[in-house]
Amino acid sequence: ITPRGSSSVNSSEIHINVRSLVPKLSELRHLLGETKAAVLAISESWLDKTIGDNEIHIDGYSVLRRDRNRHGGGVLAYVKDGLAFNRRPDLEVDGLEALWLDLFLPKTKGIIVSCCYRPPNDHSFLSKLETIFSKLDLSKECFILGDLNINLLSSGSKLFREYNELLQLFHFKQLITE
Repeated sequence: ITPRGSSSVNSSEIHINVRSLVPKLSELRHLLGETKAAVLAISESWLDKTIGDNEIHIDGYSVLRRDRNRHGGGVLAYVKDGLAFNRRPDLEVDGLEALWLDLFLPKTKGIIVSCCYRPPNDHSFLSKLETIFSKLDLSKECFILGDLNINLLSSGSKLFREYNELLQLFHFKQLITE
């Protein structure tokens, strides 16, 4: 999702739900080698402190992580070396699987990039996301990448309606619609 009216910038952000990062590292290395993406956001990394950054390193990228455990959840971002960025721990709240960063590209106001994961039974996700949205500088472009486990084809569901209301309230638009 991104704020309405966002202009196109010369960066590429990719999101993948991997359901366990470690066994898929070779495919991710290949993907980043081919795409040269600025940011690769990963949900369901399934990592914990027993896996060091050196074990999931990808040449040419810095890694940022917010782990849950080896059996589910967790988010992670690979940021291309040479790109200026700051992690935003002020936007990371307990109980919300998300990491946030400011990405500084030439000739831009800066871009906020997030990787979020909403477990299917997390009923407080939208209220926590609303708290974060209220802290964002929406004069910047903002890309929220992730797996929110919200069926966008089920417009009659309560979760879908509440999600759309939140997006409208903060002038975001859902980019992927099918």
